[in-house]
Amino acid sequence: MAQPASSGRPVADYERANVLSTDLGFSGRFCARQRFILQFRTGALRILDHGPPPTEYRFDQGRLADASVHEDLRDALMRPLSDGRHAVDWANLLYGWLNRNGDTASYSFS
Repeated sequence: MAQPASSGRPVADYERANVLSTDLGFSGRFCARQRFILQFRTGALRILDHGPPPTEYRFDQGRLADASVHEDLRDALMRPLSDGRHAVDWANLLYGWLNRNGDTASYSFS
């Protein structure tokens, strides 16, 4: 077995395993976010928010296509996106919101 790095000798296997585990966790989260962004920009996303009031949002290729409530907001957000980076911004916001609110919201791509 290797000695701890503090003694100037090779790092123990469990310390290397911890570093690899951390790197794999980061890579997994990064890939999941990138998949979400790609699917958001190229497909159709349906979000169900089960909070009061229950709301359904539909996005098509990164653009808000419909919302079951908030008519004034819906009309303002349904305008075409002037820049493809806006879809990435929306995808990042939605991804974070969905991860924080997974107990009251669900989503699916089609």
